[in-house]
Amino acid sequence: MRIVSRVLATTALTAIALGGAATASQAGGHPDSGMRISPHMPKAGAHVVISVKSGCEDRRMTAKSFGLAREVTLHRQSHRTFVGAARVKDDAKPGRTYWVRAHCRSSGDAVVGHFTVGHRAWRGSQAGEGGGSGGMNAGTAAAGTGLVALAAGGSVLALRRRDDTG
Repeated sequence: MRIVSRVLATTALTAIALGGAATASQAGGHPDSGMRISPHMPKAGAHVVISVKSGCEDRRMTAKSFGLAREVTLHRQSHRTFVGAARVKDDAKPGRTYWVRAHCRSSGDAVVGHFTVGHRAWRGSQAGEGGGSGGMNAGTAAAGTGLVALAAGGSVLALRRRDDTG
């Protein structure tokens, strides 16, 4: 019984530590947590679509970057989403990462994202970014940690019951 309680206590403390670390890493937010630029690795001169999630109350936002040919107007697509099309500069350096800043005039809020210019020889997927591009948030990390802790606790209880019956 003493071993079981120690294992469960260790498992619980580990779950709390892992959940806390995951939450802390997500709390600050990734710089482009509210911005999506597609494709993420455009070639110089290519067109990109910038999508921003923001609480901005304006009908439009503006986005600027040293890697874009001009300032871009992002139009409200839904309650919290703004979308606009831009063109990467013709002289953008392959392999270089350019930061994009979208600005809301009324609140002064800004959302930051980035893209990396691809090399002409690079061939990317033509089907899109796939299912893994959404990222992870604190709730997902906490739920995963809880499931791991539950599985570990269940395994210990199953082993304990097996020992008691034999």
